[in-house]
Amino acid sequence: MRVNQNFVLRKIKGANIIVPLGEAIKKANGIMVLNETGAYIFEALQEEKDFEELVSCIMVEYGVPLDVAKSDTSDFLEELRTYGILMEEE
Repeated sequence: MRVNQNFVLRKIKGANIIVPLGEAIKKANGIMVLNETGAYIFEALQEEKDFEELVSCIMVEYGVPLDVAKSDTSDFLEELRTYGILMEEE
């Protein structure tokens, strides 16, 4: 999986904001503000990663246990999917 290239992350006045571009503007319902962990995941997904790789990155970066990393990452990825921000490789 990776981030849809029609969405970019911008830091505006200290806030991490996902901004839609091109065709995504028509489908998007505004912008999405991310916390630091969300921004870290968004940046990590600029390159293709599977769920296990991403969870491992979160555990190393934030020192959280496996169950917390899996649960929180899964919830966040589902939100990205809902808005068309996450692309699954076939």
